[in-house]
Amino acid sequence: MTWRDLLIGVGIGALALAALALVFAMRVVMRRARAGQRQRWVGLVFRGALVAGLVAIATASLVHLPPPDLVNRLAPSSADATVALVSSSRDVYGKGAVVGVSARDGATHWRRALDDQVEALLPASAGMLLAQTFGKGIYALRESDGALLWHNPLAPYLQPGLIVPDGARVYALASAAPARGSGALDVVALDLQSGAQIWRAPLPATINQSRQLVIGDGLALVAGMAGPPTQALNPWAVLALDAATGARRWQAVGAVERDVYGQQVLGVFVAAGNVVVVPNQGAMTGLRERDGGVAWGGPPGLASNHPAPFYDLGGGPDIIAVTASGATLYALAWPLHWPTDASGRQVAPPVWLAAINAASGAILWRRTPEPISGRAWTRLAAREGVLLSGNYITPDRGYGGYAPTASLLTAYDAASGRVLWQDNTPRVGISWDMTPLATPLSSNGAIYLMGIQADPYVQDVCVVFCPGVTWLYAVNLHSGAPWWRVRMGYATLGHLVF
Repeated sequence: MTWRDLLIGVGIGALALAALALVFAMRVVMRRARAGQRQRWVGLVFRGALVAGLVAIATASLVHLPPPDLVNRLAPSSADATVALVSSSRDVYGKGAVVGVSARDGATHWRRALDDQVEALLPASAGMLLAQTFGKGIYALRESDGALLWHNPLAPYLQPGLIVPDGARVYALASAAPARGSGALDVVALDLQSGAQIWRAPLPATINQSRQLVIGDGLALVAGMAGPPTQALNPWAVLALDAATGARRWQAVGAVERDVYGQQVLGVFVAAGNVVVVPNQGAMTGLRERDGGVAWGGPPGLASNHPAPFYDLGGGPDIIAVTASGATLYALAWPLHWPTDASGRQVAPPVWLAAINAASGAILWRRTPEPISGRAWTRLAAREGVLLSGNYITPDRGYGGYAPTASLLTAYDAASGRVLWQDNTPRVGISWDMTPLATPLSSNGAIYLMGIQADPYVQDVCVVFCPGVTWLYAVNLHSGAPWWRVRMGYATLGHLVF
C-alpha cells in the first residue's frame, strides 16, 4: 500500500463515518420530535462537532493526495538513454547516491552510493558523468551502469559547483598552497579519461570571491570581483587562460558603478566571438575573445549606437536570472533604481524577460514574463528552441522559493517570447526543480525535471531540515504534456551551501 492509497482510504473512511454520525443524529432528533420531547442540545452539539471533524480529516487527506507513482507513457528517447540524478536519504544526513533511470519510462537502471553530499552532477562526455561531492572529491561514473571510472580528491578544496568539462579535460578551482596565503586559489585542469592533473595556474589576488568558471572557444575564464574584498565599490573582473596550457591570455575589469556594492558576476557566456559578462547589478558587457577589449556595453547611461541596448531598461538592470543558447542571451531583470509614488514610497517596477544579441548587445525581443514565485530562486534554461523559466529549488536550498500549490514553470518560444505552456504540475505541493543535481535537462523533445513535495506531516509547519518527497518528471518540452513521473525517495531539505 502506498501513501496515496492510505490517504484515499483515510478520506473515504472519514466521510463514511461522518455520514453515519449525521444519520444517527437526524434519527435522534426526529424520534424526540415525534415523542414531543425536548431536544438535548449538548448531544446535538457533540454530534455536530464530530461530523465536522470527520469531514475536515477527509478533506485534508484528499486535498493533499500525491500524484500516482507512474504515468505509463513512453518518452521519445532511445531504449538505453539514461537520466542521472542525486537521491538523498531521509535518515542519513550528508549521504547521497547517484541513480540512473531510463529516459523512456523512468525505470531504475542502477544506483551508486556515495559517502558524501553531492554538490553537482553533470555530463562530461558521451557515456560519462561527473559527480562533485562536498568533501570527498570528484567521481567519474559510467553512464550505462554507474561504474566508477576514476576518482580525484581535489574536491575538498573546491568551491561548490565550480567544475566544468569540455570533452577532453575537467576544469576546477582549488585552494592554492598555504604559502600563497589564506583564500588563494588555483585553476586546475584534469584529464577527462583518467582524472590526472594536466596543468595548474595561480589565480591572481586581484580576483576575489570567484563564482564563475566557464570554458569556451579554447579559453578558460574565471570571473569574480576585482580589488580587496573589503572595498565598498567592487567592479567585476575576468581572467582568460589558454584552456590547453593554462597560459594567461588577458584580464579585464569592469567600471566602478555608483550605488552598486559588491558587484558579483551572475554569468559569463562565450558566444558570437565575445565573452559576455553579466553582473548581478549593472549593465552586461561584451568583451572580445581575442584580447578582452570592450565590444559593447558599459556602465548605465553610456551612449550606444546599437538599437535598444539591454541596459536601457532603467538605470542599469538588477539581473534575476540569465542563460544563453547559441548567439542569444536570455535574461530576467528589473531596474536597479525604483520609481517613487506621490507619497515618496518606492514602487516595484515590472520585471522584463529579454532576448539579447551576444554580438551587439541589442535586444531582439522583450516582454513582461508570467508571474514568478521568487526572484532569488528563479532560473532560466534554453533547449531546442524553448526557453524555460522556473523555480530553482534543490535539497541544498531548503524551502526558499517553495510554492506549495504551484510551480510557476513557464515555457516560451525562444525566437519570439511567445508563451507555449505554463505550470502543468499537479496541485499537490510540488515545485519544479531546475537543478544541477539532475542531468540531462532535455533530450529529443523531452525535459527531465525534479519535483519536490513536502512531507504531509511537515508541509505547513517545517522551515529547515525538512524531509521532502522527490519525483522525477519526463515532460514534453514543446507542449508541457507529461509522459511519466516516478517517485525517487526523499531529499533532506536544508543542507547548507557555503
